[in-house]
Amino acid sequence: MLENIEPALLRPGRIDLVIEMQLPSETARLSIFDIHTNKLIRNGFLKSDVSIGNIIRGTNGVTGAHTEKIVRLAIINAMRRDVLARGRLDISDTESENLRVENADFTNALLQIRSTEGANF
Repeated sequence: MLENIEPALLRPGRIDLVIEMQLPSETARLSIFDIHTNKLIRNGFLKSDVSIGNIIRGTNGVTGAHTEKIVRLAIINAMRRDVLARGRLDISDTESENLRVENADFTNALLQIRSTEGANF
């Protein structure tokens, strides 16, 4: 959005090259999502109720950085949910191995991004 850049910055000798980047397509967002959920999937920490297609459709109009942040927030949401359910902060090895990131964690992450980032999606 070139119109959002202060015109004084675009004078000769300041910013000589402007490259406009498009928002990632659905396919690109899926690839970004796959990169950031790879270890969760590989280690079985992603619950089977997670609807990746719905999550990706819900991220229309966001950047790759937002997509990454959604995954990170979903993980934090899962840990918060787990701590609240157990009623304590300490966690045993067995309990940590049973922790799963659920669809609701991603839904909440999307809502958090919308409210805090002011993302228009």
